[in-house]
Amino acid sequence: QKRNKKNDMIYNSERALEDSFYRKNIPMYACAKLYHRNILEKIQFPKGELYEDISTTYLFIHEAKKIVYNPIQDYFYRQRLGSIVNSEFDKRKMVQVESCKKIICFIEKYYPNIIFAAWSKTFMNSYNIFCSIPNKNEYKKYKQQVKGVINSYKWSVYKDSKNKVLCRLIALGCIVSPEIARKIGRMQQFFISKNVIKQNRPV
Repeated sequence: QKRNKKNDMIYNSERALEDSFYRKNIPMYACAKLYHRNILEKIQFPKGELYEDISTTYLFIHEAKKIVYNPIQDYFYRQRLGSIVNSEFDKRKMVQVESCKKIICFIEKYYPNIIFAAWSKTFMNSYNIFCSIPNKNEYKKYKQQVKGVINSYKWSVYKDSKNKVLCRLIALGCIVSPEIARKIGRMQQFFISKNVIKQNRPV
């Protein structure tokens, strides 16, 4: 498919980060992006870390200064059983919580005007982890940890009109009962894994 430059969306770093944290156009995934070599010489993916894109993509965007997004669909990402995203929970996935803490500290320092977007990213990331954790005693401390993060940001996410409607509904569900919201989320994840529900973009 040929790229039509008329469809290009041009962002500065702040607007691109806001767009990405609200999960609108620019995904946080490492794939489907082209970077200038100078950026990759400054920032490298952490060796052996799961979800390395969460801890690096925001830094890439910060360094880029000018970001061009085009909705052309000529890159396909194959989902497979046993991949990081589709595998069962293990404690290594908790690195996402620490990565989101670093994002919030970074945004507070460099882009305080979009801190609500960073809170939204952190909330949804923690909610997705929360939904994936099995009800086993060995995982209880991890469950409590992400539940604490959810409780810290659920009200701000619910009140933030820039969030997607579904995101705000999830926040409302967590305000009413995090456990009920978790059960609904686990059902959703199950149906997505069975291709009953199609999800083209993350919530």
